[in-house]
Amino acid sequence: MKNKIKYLAVLLSLSLLLTACSFGDKASHKIGVLSDNRIDNDPRIGQISQSIEALGDSYSYTTHKGNKDRDYMSIIERLIKKDYRTIIGSSFIHNTAFENMADQNEQVNFIVLDSVIDPERENLLSVRFKSEEAAFIAGYAAGLKTKSNMVGFIGVKSDLLNDYHEYGFKSGILAAAEELNKQIALKTEYLEKYSDFSQGQAKAKDLYEIGIDIIYHTGGESGLGVDEAAEDMSRFSISYGLNETSKDSPHIMMSISPDYKMSTDQALRDVTNKDAKRKAAYGFAENSLSLNPYIEESYLDQETYNKILSKIEEIKAGKAKIAFNEESYKNLLEK
Repeated sequence: MKNKIKYLAVLLSLSLLLTACSFGDKASHKIGVLSDNRIDNDPRIGQISQSIEALGDSYSYTTHKGNKDRDYMSIIERLIKKDYRTIIGSSFIHNTAFENMADQNEQVNFIVLDSVIDPERENLLSVRFKSEEAAFIAGYAAGLKTKSNMVGFIGVKSDLLNDYHEYGFKSGILAAAEELNKQIALKTEYLEKYSDFSQGQAKAKDLYEIGIDIIYHTGGESGLGVDEAAEDMSRFSISYGLNETSKDSPHIMMSISPDYKMSTDQALRDVTNKDAKRKAAYGFAENSLSLNPYIEESYLDQETYNKILSKIEEIKAGKAKIAFNEESYKNLLEK
């Protein structure tokens, strides 16, 4: 529970950014930022806001929250009537609304982060974090540190990017198994939603009880439940997107998080560049994914941490073998 309280405190400290605006007399470019109801006081919006604020007095922004397509479309309509030039959505949950509104408003630029949108539109940029890279690092670390040679993955069914997480994680486990010349078993489970702490905790306990000692999860309140189960059962967790460390709990082995500020910086440049791809993917090489700093008291020792840093450099150089779906994983196994 200490970990949950710590996380909520961090969210509260960022909540001021959710209502912040940088309206000034010189502002000539208005940007609307949309969040969703998966996480209260969403820290992603804080990072997006920091990116816009760094642009200077010529830019202003407002933040808005909803929980269904009708909400998002209504908000966007109001913003366009007020001469907003750019609309940013924080996740794939906004896809349908943004696709519809982009088709109807070709003069407005739209950005959806943490998503993939097909077919492409000239005024709509979707930005996918290379979650397969994050998952690969999680799998590699779990494979190096597991003592039971059994690890787990817990995802969320509604996540459009599940394959990237699952098969990236499998690729990392495979890399560690080959390096250590041993077999490592994986058990995969999926939750109904991000916001169910109890379900995340219960599912994790089920996995820990069969001998799994490290679980990788994809965050949200459900992921905090996984962290709590790790602490309750003296096992370990690796998180995506929560920016946690062993200082939050000694049973959090490590975390990899997308950097919404860096990705927003790049996306705002790309969306106005008609030569840039309308489907972008940002990862370690683009400084859009980050590993938590080394913590001396962590279960992740310095030697293993250094190996992980070396593996990240391999990813940046394009030398790591990472799958992103079932077919690419099968191809990886055949090589």
